[in-house]
Parts: sequence; structure tokens; C-alpha cells
Amino acid sequence: MIPLTLLPGRTDTTRIGRDRLELLTTLIEASAFAPLFRDTLIFIPPQHPLYAWQCAVDGCLRIRRVSHNLCNTHNLEWEQAERTRRTKRALWTRPPLCPPRGEWATAGV
Repeated sequence: MIPLTLLPGRTDTTRIGRDRLELLTTLIEASAFAPLFRDTLIFIPPQHPLYAWQCAVDGCLRIRRVSHNLCNTHNLEWEQAERTRRTKRALWTRPPLCPPRGEWATAGV
């Protein structure tokens, strides 16, 4: 259980504020509440069944495009390959793309 407390410096320490915190705490502790969101720091796994954010190509570390399961580069490759009637399996049998340029490249990820 994570006890919720009012923020310091708040002046609404009345019963209404306490009741809201108790209600929120009760809702979070309910069995229907996703355990993923119970921790103080929320971490969503890259291939989560509902909230996935990583490209679906094995080994690709890039983020998905909105409403797609592929990163922008793989999506463009797929659109080009689809015109030539190639399958996704044939398209991505080669090594995956490197992670995006920037801080990941220097971090050794």
C-alpha cells in the first residue's frame, strides 16, 4: 500500500482533502486497478500488450509511430516492400537497425 499525503504548503487540509486522498487510495488498492500504475515511479515495458512503445521488429530499439507497431524507418521500409509484394518476415531477416542517434549512441546501449 502506498499511503497518499497532501502536498506540503497546501492550505486545504480540511476533511474534504483527506476524504479525497482516502478515496483515491482505496481505488488504487482495488483489484481492478492495473498493478503497473501502483508504484511511485511508473515503468511501462517496451512490448507491453496494451501500452507497447517499442518497434515490433526484433532487436530494434526505436519507438513506434503513433497508431503503428513499427518505428518510422521500418514503416517506410515496409511500405516500399509492400509495393513489391514482399512479406514482413522476408524484409526483416537481416540485422536490426541501430538505436536512434544521440545520447543512446554514446551510452553504449
